[in-house]
Amino acid sequence: MLSRGATVLPASQRSIGCTRDRNLGGLPGADDRCNTLAMEAGLANAGSFMAWLSTGEASPSSRMTQHDEPYLLLDGETIIAEHWDDLTDGSLGGAIKVDETGAVHENTRVWTGTEASGEASSPTCHNWTTGLKGVAGLRGSSSETTSTWSADSVTNCATSARLVCVEQ
Repeated sequence: MLSRGATVLPASQRSIGCTRDRNLGGLPGADDRCNTLAMEAGLANAGSFMAWLSTGEASPSSRMTQHDEPYLLLDGETIIAEHWDDLTDGSLGGAIKVDETGAVHENTRVWTGTEASGEASSPTCHNWTTGLKGVAGLRGSSSETTSTWSADSVTNCATSARLVCVEQ
């Protein structure tokens, strides 16, 4: 999950677990998953997260608030980006590999359907509504700080991957 620097608790963008259910229920279901995990972890800012996912109709660039404050890991110290433009320039200040509980996930794949610019890409597992093996989705790599953090490879939708959740 990533939080924003202007919050009472440190802002942070972090990788949040999306375990066995690959059918995320579209963007609303993925956002709900982010907020449920934040709430279960006891984060004071639970309810303010959105999944870094795109569909044919929406992308992080079109649906997220583009803040001028820093985006941080939930540790409150690791700056991922100084502001939205920095977050979407293809290079991060650190890897988004810490989940809502503080656990580190090295070399973890994250569902995105999104270019590092925040614009939609494809494929998207039928807009994140299926976990079928014959359907594909674009994913990123949580241990990367180049554009591959968001757009690394295409794989079948039955594959496990996590979500990146960004505080709004």
